[in-house]
Amino acid sequence: MIYSLFYLKKHFVLISTLVFLMSFSLSSQTKKEKRQQKMFLKKQKQIEKLKNPKWLIIKDSIGYFKDDKRSYTETSSMSSSSEKANNFINNSSERSFFKSANDAESRFGSYFLEKKIIQAVLFKTELKNLTIEIIATCNNGNNAKSKLFLFKREIEALRKSNDIDNFLAGKYKIPFLVEQNISNSIKSLCF
Repeated sequence: MIYSLFYLKKHFVLISTLVFLMSFSLSSQTKKEKRQQKMFLKKQKQIEKLKNPKWLIIKDSIGYFKDDKRSYTETSSMSSSSEKANNFINNSSERSFFKSANDAESRFGSYFLEKKIIQAVLFKTELKNLTIEIIATCNNGNNAKSKLFLFKREIEALRKSNDIDNFLAGKYKIPFLVEQNISNSIKSLCF
């Protein structure tokens, strides 16, 4: 009797341990699956944040925002501010009116603008027109303003050439017509 009770207890413990291990192994995820799930949740959170930009105002399917180049900060580099200013002034006479901190038209100044435009176009599908007010400070201390208008044709071209996954990865394309409009608006600021 004692032997059979011990035998029963032993088998019960073995069977329950085996059932526990099997259920644990069936329900557990691999590291790769956990990583993919974590990345998916992170991506969804990022998309939700991008869907509701605070800087964009939409009224009657027309979007509006300001691009204030005065608020951009210069990134650090090995060259001094005076070298940057000299390079800036010597590179192009038509752009010499901008402050050097707002240089890189060019890429620095228009990079943030392009990114905002694409974010608005991709995540706000109800947009049909987009109006952007660009503000900068000229070397003489005056504030300059310029308006950039993107209409249905440009917005559709932006949507066709970009997608959300590439935008999240930092890759996007600007169609030629939109790039020309952005460039012309930036160049007209301090004239």
